[in-house]
Amino acid sequence: MSLTFDQSGHLAHRSRPALWRRILDRLMAARLAEAQHAVNLCLSKLDDDELARLGYRRTDLAAMRDRSSRF
Repeated sequence: MSLTFDQSGHLAHRSRPALWRRILDRLMAARLAEAQHAVNLCLSKLDDDELARLGYRRTDLAAMRDRSSRF
């Protein structure tokens, strides 16, 4: 990957767009998994009544945990 300066003086990266797309896809997947983990952690600390008020059940949390582990 070569680095050059464009006309405005900013550092520009010359690389294949497909490479950047793959990198961004992986970063987005990692951030999504991290966010889902944080939400699951917060929801897991609630008792069953509080979860029910939010519209969740323990089985919903388990299903979300299984889905987020795929990343």
